Amino acid sequence: MKKQFTYASAFAGIGGMTMGLKPLGGIGIGAWEYDPTEKRRQYAQDAHRLLHPDIPVYGDICKAK
Repeated sequence: MKKQFTYASAFAGIGGMTMGLKPLGGIGIGAWEYDPTEKRRQYAQDAHRLLHPDIPVYGDICKAK
């Protein structure tokens, strides 16, 4: 049995860190991704939500509480 642990992804992109940690027993508790150059749509956020629907995606990490 794998030991479970939790993690959060800063600057998450499409979730590469999640793809590596999930098979090792990782449980994602949140991901922060924001591209300030993309004014109309945050494609990395959309991709992360699609690939990892169980992990909430937040916007700008500078606004994290």
